[in-house]
Amino acid sequence: MLVVYFVGLLTVLVESYPTGAPPSSCDNLLPHHHGTSPQETPSPYTFYVDSNTYTPQSSLVVSVFGSPAFLSFIIQGRRSDTGAPVGTFVKIPANTKYLLCDNQRNSVTHSNPTPRNITQFIWVPPTENVGEIIFKGSVARSKSLYWGVLESKPIKYSKTAPTGGSNSSRLSNSSLLSLFIIITMFISSFLIF
Repeated sequence: MLVVYFVGLLTVLVESYPTGAPPSSCDNLLPHHHGTSPQETPSPYTFYVDSNTYTPQSSLVVSVFGSPAFLSFIIQGRRSDTGAPVGTFVKIPANTKYLLCDNQRNSVTHSNPTPRNITQFIWVPPTENVGEIIFKGSVARSKSLYWGVLESKPIKYSKTAPTGGSNSSRLSNSSLLSLFIIITMFISSFLIF
């Protein structure tokens, strides 16, 4: 039984994109797993931004989280009005990589199919007001089970620094969010049985 499970898992990983979304995902932000379509049910995954506003040269913490664990994802900041990619991811965690859409670091994807419940990034907005920005993308639990195109809450331009304190205190708040999510998922796993 265990052998069948691992053979099935290996098949899913080989048939999908275990080293990240392909460049063809830059436009529609879907994984392009052959013969599959996004789920139409509500997504168990969320794109979260730690502020409602952005200012030039500030940085924001962007998170992808949910349960059960996901294997792959793609995320990108976009203008709400035109859909053009904006901003730059400047700090990304292990097991992720930049997807160079338009030769810019405006998108991130997985670099291997490590199961995860949360992953966080540091993102810097453009230097000018580009209007409202939304983070969009897809999250996959397996080759055939993925949700997209998901959206974060919109963030708006502000001439003053985002509320929530310094970048280090906002990162600490994001760490608290991570801890809360992990505890919630741990408790939920006991309630299922």
